[in-house]
Amino acid sequence: MKRFGWCYLFFTLTLFGCNQPALQVLRTSRKLTSSLGETWVKTIRTRSRSNQVHIIGRTGHHWWLPADSIWGYRTQDNKSFRLKDGTSYEVRQQGPLMVYLTQAWGTTSGDYHYFSLTPTSTIYNLNRRTCRQVFSQDDCMMELLNQLTNEQLLTTDSHGSYGLVNSYRFCQSEKK
Repeated sequence: MKRFGWCYLFFTLTLFGCNQPALQVLRTSRKLTSSLGETWVKTIRTRSRSNQVHIIGRTGHHWWLPADSIWGYRTQDNKSFRLKDGTSYEVRQQGPLMVYLTQAWGTTSGDYHYFSLTPTSTIYNLNRRTCRQVFSQDDCMMELLNQLTNEQLLTTDSHGSYGLVNSYRFCQSEKK
């Protein structure tokens, strides 16, 4: 039994101790590439009060960078996240619009969707009310938003494209 305990401990340490998360800092949204080279780091923390991002490298080296100099980060499984106002937004769709997802923890849990018009512009809640405010000057979008429910804005098609993005893409093609 003692031998089993040591084997279990070794297996657990190997599984969890060696599999450290790896993150790649994205300094710019352009092509979502890193300007810190191919450096993979262990931790990225935002400090909204000081408007700084704290980065801890795999070797334990610490960097403090201005928050506006970091667009976001990428994980080893190629998920991209945008850092904005102390929040980490997972990029769910890139294209004519950016769609993001955050997960709430604590007293409430769930997924919350957001969007922005460009990779660096303001982030808005993805719901009909907010979309009507953002697209109030676009007659085509207003007509489509009057027909869509919140659920339809968040529904993805067989290509993984959100209803809001498909509507925006349609209206942009009508303008040409």
